[in-house]
Amino acid sequence: MAQHVMHYGDKAWTLEVADENLVAELESRTAEPSALSEAEIVRQALASPIGSAPLHELVRRGDKVCVLVPDVTRLWQSPAVYAPEVVRALNEAGIPDEDITILSATGTHRPQTQEEHVRLVGEDLVRRVKIVDHDCRDTPNMVRVGTTSRGTPVLFNRCAVEADKIVSCCGVVHHFLAGFGGGGKMLLPGVAAYETVQHHHNFALNEGFGSGTNPDVRSANLEDSNIFHADIVEAASMLAPCFSLNVVTGDHGIIAAFAGDWQKAHLEACRMIDGLNAVDIPRRAPLVIASAGGYPKDINLYQTIKLLSNALAAVEPGGTMILLSRCPEGFGSPDVET
Repeated sequence: MAQHVMHYGDKAWTLEVADENLVAELESRTAEPSALSEAEIVRQALASPIGSAPLHELVRRGDKVCVLVPDVTRLWQSPAVYAPEVVRALNEAGIPDEDITILSATGTHRPQTQEEHVRLVGEDLVRRVKIVDHDCRDTPNMVRVGTTSRGTPVLFNRCAVEADKIVSCCGVVHHFLAGFGGGGKMLLPGVAAYETVQHHHNFALNEGFGSGTNPDVRSANLEDSNIFHADIVEAASMLAPCFSLNVVTGDHGIIAAFAGDWQKAHLEACRMIDGLNAVDIPRRAPLVIASAGGYPKDINLYQTIKLLSNALAAVEPGGTMILLSRCPEGFGSPDVET
């Protein structure tokens, strides 16, 4: 009888399943640990950009630079490691702290506390650099930059729109709607207005009330058939970052990083993630027990929807799912609650 470790908040439980009852144990592949530290991995990526000139050639003294980072629900990305390295690179390129704004791409998530800002980017940056939480409902600070071909009104945070340059920093994982996280998602929904997010997210559904979800809007699909992803790219292109940093994480933090062009570097990270995390399901099972992976991935029900989507792919019709997600912050959004 094999033992299986399941994470729940800050706890870990061992589940025993008889071998004859186990269809499969689905886990990510383990990447070989790097001989470099997390910071060294990031610095190496910044020095070897993909499809782009180095950052120091893209910014110049006098530029106002907006650095996009995730929010506290993405602490697993190690932003407290990579954000200081990006700011360091900007400083070395002649951009002083006072010309840098760190904009946390909260999407429709709640505001963060001072303590969470420290956990997000480190105490040193909190002291030195202006940090702003995006507020999707702060209408006066949303600026319209266009409309996508699918009719999405594109309004972004004023901090990003009025900056001379944008540098996007993110971690990359599979995403149940956009194909992969990071990339254009740092702009939509990351720093987009509520009305932009609402219109765009409707693309996850088929037309007509009660007609269900679009099967092409799914994890790992970056083709044009995934209109949810395609609309993100079109909207993000209206305010394209001049440079991006995309990290891949493992059990012990950052294991790889890809910097450069906001689409090309992101795609390289997606390829690595697909090689690590895509798994074959031998057959659907009558019972699926799944964990979101512990805190902060199970911080609320809003984030747990991703776990639900993955578990649905493994359970047979009419089967049972047991989902381990602590959700210390409850629903996480009034929209989820209603």
